[in-house]
Amino acid sequence: MSALLEPGRLTQKVRALTRDTRSGASELAVMALRILRAARPARPAGASSRYVEDVLSLARRIARARQTMAAPATAVGLAAGEFLSRSKRLQLAQDAFVMLRAITGSVADDVMAVRGQTAARFRSRFGRKRSWLTHSYSSTVIAALGDDAAHRSITVCESRPGLEGRRTAKRLFDAGCDDVTVITEAQALRVLGRVDGVVIGCDAIRRDGSVVNKTGSALISAAARQTEIPVIVLGDRFKFARAKAFEAEARDRAQVWNGAPRGVSVENEYFEVVPAGWIDWIVLDDAVVAPVDVAGRVDRVVRNTRAMWR
Repeated sequence: MSALLEPGRLTQKVRALTRDTRSGASELAVMALRILRAARPARPAGASSRYVEDVLSLARRIARARQTMAAPATAVGLAAGEFLSRSKRLQLAQDAFVMLRAITGSVADDVMAVRGQTAARFRSRFGRKRSWLTHSYSSTVIAALGDDAAHRSITVCESRPGLEGRRTAKRLFDAGCDDVTVITEAQALRVLGRVDGVVIGCDAIRRDGSVVNKTGSALISAAARQTEIPVIVLGDRFKFARAKAFEAEARDRAQVWNGAPRGVSVENEYFEVVPAGWIDWIVLDDAVVAPVDVAGRVDRVVRNTRAMWR
């Protein structure tokens, strides 16, 4: 029997996290922490040890729910590691639960804070560039470009088939940018000649300096490399990936072609790897680094999440 109250409800929340294709990585990280935060003990006065084990089991399930996106797994891993360490001195499950809520709340605050720090660092380093091409939806990119938006020209690839780029364009327009253009990814090469750079968010930063982002990002980055347009990736320490291998995340093929003729195959892969060689700079919450310099940073964060995987 589970030591958690209403384990079925928690399972439903994890499934909702798995199905969410609209939220950005940071938003999903906060969602993941809220699921962990909701793990009440079935017997508040019971021993904390069984409760702690079931919380860690839930944390592992949450972390595996979105293998492609690093932020949910990293955020939950950091919270679970601290929870495991600090809960050892507690006797009652209720006391451990109170501690869990405090830890997950603190990590969630950090997730939101680093987004602003990355955005500020981007503006400090690249703020003089006024014309950008971006792709898909990234709350960090919106935060970075939305400041002083009235003086920027921003082209947004709509990111088929989910069309997340349209939401980006609306958010930027609402922030005061009166020069927003939406295009299909197929037009990116044509548009690159009129922008100062490409700026994209990311769902994971890998040890080799490559990043994972919405499909279309690699094609745009390759075209930018050929035309000598700089590619800037915005991320933070929660985006550092524990997994070494990239796991594809296929979605409903009907999004691409609903009612395709029998015998016609349809593919709908949502994410892809952008090689390190196609990226000029990665902007983090605490530094602007070349892709070749991220390995040590990734290793440090991954070490702090290992306790959850033992």
